[in-house]
Amino acid sequence: MNKLPMNGQMNSGADTDPLAQLRDIHLPDAISWWPLAPGWWMLFALILIIIAALFYYLRWRDIQKNKPIIFSTQQVMQAALLELTNIEKVHAETEALSDGQARQIVADISQLLRRCAVQLTQIDNNPNSVAGLTGDAWLSWLDERWDRHDFMQGVGRILIDAPYQNGFSQNDTLIELLTLCRDWLEQQA
Repeated sequence: MNKLPMNGQMNSGADTDPLAQLRDIHLPDAISWWPLAPGWWMLFALILIIIAALFYYLRWRDIQKNKPIIFSTQQVMQAALLELTNIEKVHAETEALSDGQARQIVADISQLLRRCAVQLTQIDNNPNSVAGLTGDAWLSWLDERWDRHDFMQGVGRILIDAPYQNGFSQNDTLIELLTLCRDWLEQQA
């Protein structure tokens, strides 16, 4: 049973299709990249945390690499006494020292004492650097580390005088200097 419209005429097939009377579907806007979803924010935060951790790790590693190695006083003195023993062996093996050999032994002793002094000031956390001391100030510093004055007023003056003396090859003086240095190192330990 077809219903006729009120005017009594039949409509064509297109007019009778109720779907044709519907309007088109309204599509939503395209998905925008902004604002970001929470997952992206978490990913960015994770990347920033990784970069910061990497930066702090590299900084820490650089600080550790450049940090001076500080040994205990006993370790420093044991190594120094061993090196002084080697210097004494060189002196004992040479019967007649030439001027250059004697100066080299004095220079080796001076370098040994200075390395020990630098390590001792690092151990003591003393801000005054002993590395820059020269002449009487250097000998005075050595004397201040014990109650004797053998560096300033005794045989220890050779440490600053020997490089400038002509014909320096006094065997007895070198033996006294080696003994003085051994006593100083043993007293520091």
